[in-house]
Amino acid sequence: MNIAEFRCPAESVMRSPPANLSPGDAPLFAAERTRTYRTVPAVQLEHVRVHADGVCLRRARSMFLPTLVFPQDTLSLRHAVKAALMLPSAALRGSRGLVRREYRRGLLLTDLYLGGFFHWVAEILPKVTALVAAGVELEGEHLLVPACRDAAYVGESLAAFGLRAEVIRPTEYAAVERLTFIPRLTPSGNVRPAVMRRLAETVRIHAGAGAGSGRIYVTRGRAAKRRLVNEAEILPLLAQHGFRVVCMEELSLMEQVRLAAGSTAIAGLHGAGLTHMLWVPAGGRVLEIRAAGDRKNNCYYGLASDLGHSYHYVLARKQSPLATSQRSDFVVDVQRFEQALRGLVRTDVN
Repeated sequence: MNIAEFRCPAESVMRSPPANLSPGDAPLFAAERTRTYRTVPAVQLEHVRVHADGVCLRRARSMFLPTLVFPQDTLSLRHAVKAALMLPSAALRGSRGLVRREYRRGLLLTDLYLGGFFHWVAEILPKVTALVAAGVELEGEHLLVPACRDAAYVGESLAAFGLRAEVIRPTEYAAVERLTFIPRLTPSGNVRPAVMRRLAETVRIHAGAGAGSGRIYVTRGRAAKRRLVNEAEILPLLAQHGFRVVCMEELSLMEQVRLAAGSTAIAGLHGAGLTHMLWVPAGGRVLEIRAAGDRKNNCYYGLASDLGHSYHYVLARKQSPLATSQRSDFVVDVQRFEQALRGLVRTDVN
């Protein structure tokens, strides 16, 4: 199939409730219990300049004008403001003093300028997975990655598909005759189950991962934000139930994949480390420590259900009540955590 013919079909998803759902917490998950995703076609633009920050300039007559290459029904206010600030600066900046790299065909791998491991694995890599699954011929398509998204895991994960990214550095820009972009397959924080399962299997095979019977707890002790302040109080409980405490930053992506694939359960505070439930074989157990009262950040609940895992949760208090869930540190009630942990262990088949 030619990449221009690609269409990701419409799809509806129904999710199982959390395994330890308290009736009073049902509203926290209500918005994600069912989802419907629209058909997503490939978008192609002619004569485009792509810069290191992901901003594209499209030629219109004799001028290059900034263009949004992620057509969506709606943009969040934060992203709309960010785009409004970036696009005019890109138009004024132009390409003076930058090295020009020319491409006849290019596939741009970015989305709304979002960075981070979760957004790569759950929102951009699925586009590649869907293209490969549809039989799209990617030979001759240069996979362009803005420098703002350059990270070791990008190359490691693409290698699982036999693909290689070309990073657009801050000192250069890419001049592309025909640029292809795949809009979001789902709203942020959601996934398409079949696509994610295929992605997980492809990466597991590439990593040489095998099944196992371990349990892992992903610590955010080295993170700059969103840490569990009283984590030391729950570590003995985790050890008692056979959980290994791991810091994913210390491992390569393939080492992380093999570790998770050899586990039946993964636990941790809301954060990118829980993305590694992808590599846990279907039927695993997930325990998320999440913000009390948060009805919005359900990405790990949805991902767990879509992968066929049993999802458990425990609510934690934000140390900074006025801060967002992404910015605040947390304190978890140890007794409630132990209760949730015991519930998970009772259902774990290892």
